[in-house]
Amino acid sequence: MQWTGLFTGFFLISMCAVFVSYFLGSALNKYTGYLSFVGAAYLTYLAIRSLLQTYTASERKSELEEGGFFKSFATGLLVQLTNVKVMVFCMTVLASYVLPYSRDFRHILLTGLFLPFTGPAANLVWLFAGLSLQRLFLNHRKLVSAVMAVSLLLCAVSLVLSGIRAIP
Repeated sequence: MQWTGLFTGFFLISMCAVFVSYFLGSALNKYTGYLSFVGAAYLTYLAIRSLLQTYTASERKSELEEGGFFKSFATGLLVQLTNVKVMVFCMTVLASYVLPYSRDFRHILLTGLFLPFTGPAANLVWLFAGLSLQRLFLNHRKLVSAVMAVSLLLCAVSLVLSGIRAIP
């Protein structure tokens, strides 16, 4: 039942992303170059915060405890509706793979209808990859965090460069 809630939440977020991309995208199109600097600043903040937490925090045994968490449709829906990664995923897909090639609402809507099927599949791949790499991550936590932070910084540089090209 929780998967149904997760799917429904993902569907609602993707439909919101469709409408935001279509209606706000046309209004804010001339500002995308400037907005990429905001995105780059946020990625830089995340990289620095991650490094600070990794190198200053004490060792944690477990970040999640089961604690009788009730698994239901409402729980799955709430988890997805508050999941920023899903929002970013939907907006990124539309902004990177659809809007540069088509501003037709039907194309955007079809992609939005397809996203709820790809997102959970990608989450399962992410889950199994995480499980198989868990020992590596635990044994080399600081190195993995440093590599991920550098990756975020490289993404930020890429955003700045694309933002510079987009500004008239």
